[in-house]
Amino acid sequence: MAHIGVLKALTEAGVPLDALAGTSGGAIVGVMFAGGVSLERIESVGVGLRKRDMGSISLSRMGLISIRPLQQVLEGVSGPLRLESLQIPMGIIATNLVRREKRIFRTGDAIRAALASASMPHVYRPLEIDGELYTDGGVVEYLPVSALEAYQPLVRVGVHLLPEDRYRTKPRHLGQVMATIVNIVARANAGAAMEGLDVIIRPTVAPYAPFDLTNAAALIEAGYNAARREAPRILALLEERERWMGELGPPPRAGSGPGEGSTETGGPATGPGKGTETRTGTNGRTDL
Repeated sequence: MAHIGVLKALTEAGVPLDALAGTSGGAIVGVMFAGGVSLERIESVGVGLRKRDMGSISLSRMGLISIRPLQQVLEGVSGPLRLESLQIPMGIIATNLVRREKRIFRTGDAIRAALASASMPHVYRPLEIDGELYTDGGVVEYLPVSALEAYQPLVRVGVHLLPEDRYRTKPRHLGQVMATIVNIVARANAGAAMEGLDVIIRPTVAPYAPFDLTNAAALIEAGYNAARREAPRILALLEERERWMGELGPPPRAGSGPGEGSTETGGPATGPGKGTETRTGTNGRTDL
């Protein structure tokens, strides 16, 4: 939900987005946006989601819940979407359970790739794509920075939803146990990815439980407020690097030039809904 607010704020601020990368919840929101669904429509769907929309009980030994109901909701909103035909180029990261490695999806069924990236282990059944099984992308790359490299980013913006402070609440059911485990793994691999970002947006979402759908509006607002704070910095970096490109050639790498580096704001925590990245290309656009 927080990713919806981030996209809304950046769009309102005039930050041009020309490529997206997503993991888990960020992949789902990113696919809808890149597929041409209006933010108003995405927000309406997000606020209206109920537990029955998130999955149905599965008899599979691979997971307790089938994500098929959510697939039906998304397909009803956007219709069929192909990654290679999206209005904004996008890469999606998921974990390949057969090869035990990361895969970046850039072609194929966009909604199915996003749902594979969001299929939390043990809770959701892994999704089969091209004869192989996929699960939560946060296991291998919480902040999907590597998926942006093909777009030759000029400015990279990451949406980081894990809290800077440690959690203080005990898990109360299997879903929360698995969300906790995935978050621990994600926290471990997020550090290296953060070094490749220019700006980090951290919505304050820690007070909300990952599976509590009643707080969708508050989570969207948290994402909106965090992105509004960072939008001027993103635009300033974009202007600065475009000037470098025009006058001095390629810009310095992230964190090496004046006014650069990562700025952390807010608190964050997507639980099962992970990161989205943004970048700005040499044509003056930004990737998220």
